[in-house]
Amino acid sequence: IWFAGLPYKGKPTRVFAYYGAPAKVQGKVPAMVLIHGGGGTAFAEWVRMWNARGYAAIAMDTVGTIPAKATDE
Repeated sequence: IWFAGLPYKGKPTRVFAYYGAPAKVQGKVPAMVLIHGGGGTAFAEWVRMWNARGYAAIAMDTVGTIPAKATDE
């Protein structure tokens, strides 16, 4: 997914993230916010791992290094 980020030098920015939910959702589920360290990006594998454990999860890119497999919208 893409969502609006904070403006940079007066210009709008967008943030890329992977989001997923467990396959069988019944009511509320716990959630994880996954943030990479330096040199990383959003990792779909992390989201899938937490989804398999019953969590909704979002992994966002925090420095503009969009994953190679991510598409623009």
